[in-house]
Amino acid sequence: MLPDLIHAARSGESLADYIEQLDVEGQLALVLSEVKALQGLEHDPVHHPEGDVWTHVMLCVRASESADPIINLAILFHDVGKAVTRSYGEDGRVHYYAHEAAGVPVFETAAQRLGLTPEQQTAIGFGIENHMMGHQIHKLSTRKVLALRQDPRWELLYHVTKADEKVRQHLWDPAAFEGKMAKADQLVAQHAQWLEHEKRVSALVDGRLILSLVPTAEGAQVGKIKAKVRAVIEARDFQISQDEVRELILGEARMME
Repeated sequence: MLPDLIHAARSGESLADYIEQLDVEGQLALVLSEVKALQGLEHDPVHHPEGDVWTHVMLCVRASESADPIINLAILFHDVGKAVTRSYGEDGRVHYYAHEAAGVPVFETAAQRLGLTPEQQTAIGFGIENHMMGHQIHKLSTRKVLALRQDPRWELLYHVTKADEKVRQHLWDPAAFEGKMAKADQLVAQHAQWLEHEKRVSALVDGRLILSLVPTAEGAQVGKIKAKVRAVIEARDFQISQDEVRELILGEARMME
């Protein structure tokens, strides 16, 4: 089974055809009961005008722009948690709260049966667990954005998120999608620049250097000296010698006596 599934998953179209053929033959419930369980689950048309959960997932798979089987399988499984999280509000509208977290153990059951490797299972699980954050990445904290964007599985999450949004008919906004992804890229670039800046500062002044020159300095004093010297280094745009930095440290220490 697994070789056929992996082969079919080399494109979204072929994977969707394969899954639908299994269903026609009556095999889907035996092979991928977790996917079969998505049939008959209604969606709120306000958020999913394209149709119910099964329709949505099949459209997502077909919308994939990737030739990576693991990415396409992640798209196939991204909403399996909806089969175990359906609820209704007082107004009768359907909800699938925390379906992304609930979907991971549901998928893991299928992964073991299919014989996916631990690495493949972890990658797909990452896409399932984080796809809702992918949609909201422009609203997340910088720390969370960096954690997601710098994760080696980012490409998988990107494709899952994009496929999930592309199929929502009039709600799909390509420019808005690329805009929020560009913001994530920008944060990563800014963080890289900050890290490089900090590396250059640390190469000139750090706590060890200060203590080697002023061994009696205490923690708070070390921090103050470092901040003062750092400000001079940045004001001079790093045009300063190590000897000058040492003199600055000693001068700041004398002022604190």
